[in-house]
Amino acid sequence: MLIFLIACGSEPDSSESSDATDSTPDLCDVKSSGNLSFPADDGPHAGSPEERWSWAGRVKDGGDHAYRLSLEFFSANGRTGAVATLLSEEDLARASQVEDEGSVASTGGFVLEAGEVSALGGEGRDVLSAQVDTWSWELVVAERKQVIIHQETAKWTGYSRPRMSAHGQILGATGARLEVEGELWFEHVWGGGSGPEQRVQLSLEDGRDFRVLSDGGQTLVQGQGADCADLDPGEATWVADLSWGSPQTGCTWPVAGTVEVGTEAWGLAPLLQDQEILGVGEARWWGAMAVSGSGPGTAFLRASGGCP
Repeated sequence: MLIFLIACGSEPDSSESSDATDSTPDLCDVKSSGNLSFPADDGPHAGSPEERWSWAGRVKDGGDHAYRLSLEFFSANGRTGAVATLLSEEDLARASQVEDEGSVASTGGFVLEAGEVSALGGEGRDVLSAQVDTWSWELVVAERKQVIIHQETAKWTGYSRPRMSAHGQILGATGARLEVEGELWFEHVWGGGSGPEQRVQLSLEDGRDFRVLSDGGQTLVQGQGADCADLDPGEATWVADLSWGSPQTGCTWPVAGTVEVGTEAWGLAPLLQDQEILGVGEARWWGAMAVSGSGPGTAFLRASGGCP
């Protein structure tokens, strides 16, 4: 657990190289974030009926093999659980680990633990660890852009840290230890409510990031440029145009669609149709997406409230 010790402030031996995230420059001059206060708002919010911390993104090893990783801690009705997934882009093999019993604590930020999954962090620097089927991974992720304060419907309050740098290791089924690096999108929301909802996270290779929330017929789109300045999405839209029915739960999930911003449009299609998530809280679909259209990028779609 070398990564864990470094992130918690233990002093590494002087002969060892420093943690890679320490030498990764920020993409922007990160500043304070509106009405939220960090690290307090990184931690749990007393009295909130639901709360979740989630990370999703793409990492590559030295051989240019790419993986989509996701991790979510979900707390509701006094119960906390976690789910972690790993999807290999090479063969589209997907593994997941669901932990139904966990704990949430605050030490100025958050300490999240559930079985073989854990997350420790605050103020834009987190340590993530998961055992996922025959795989395991440990990552240090670090903020590089401004926090996006969410425009939410009445259900939720929250924020995102897009494009966090990720460095660490994946231990494969054969025992091979792979050094990986990439970017993850972190989202933290608290509140809760019922009804269909879709959240899209789209990071483009030109440095722009877009967040789309479709909730009860209302669509809210926020954007951030490569220089961290807020973008005005204008007449932006999200249209879900393909659904998938789960034979396991009977839920129907939107699994593809189009994001339009001005004259640009990006089509999102699932790398796999079955990326349904079960465990603590309601069933949801949280999937890695292929991006086409007005420029390459990385995207995830999270859909909930789609069960009969």
